[in-house]
Amino acid sequence: MDILLKYKLRSEDQWRSKRFSPYEYFDLEEGEAPEIDSVPHNMHAAEYLDFPGEEVEHTLLQLVDKDETELLEIKETFWNAGENRIIEVLRTSGNEVLHNELIIQTIKPNPANGEDVETIRFNREKHCNTLNFHSIDCI
Repeated sequence: MDILLKYKLRSEDQWRSKRFSPYEYFDLEEGEAPEIDSVPHNMHAAEYLDFPGEEVEHTLLQLVDKDETELLEIKETFWNAGENRIIEVLRTSGNEVLHNELIIQTIKPNPANGEDVETIRFNREKHCNTLNFHSIDCI
């Protein structure tokens, strides 16, 4: 399996990249074989970097299975000092799209409760976004 993280910092014009072994990237149980849908150590690709979140502008995580037939791409764009993000998820096998999703996550101040996290998830089907999930949680 090939795991490549490309990222762009706000202060730089060029993208950087970092490779991971499956054992560095995934949180595997003893004896568990890594697969594209194994559980990662971190929720977001930027958490694998040694930079404060507000310095990261974009990430592009690419996972290719050992047979090079299945691809998982997760793109994230950050704003508001890294607090808000758009996440694009695309999983393909050959020419077939297995999963295509757009997630928007924003954090808003809430004077009564601290902060609200609003998450909106869209399935992308036939070049259109269809609302799949919406929530507002207090943190």
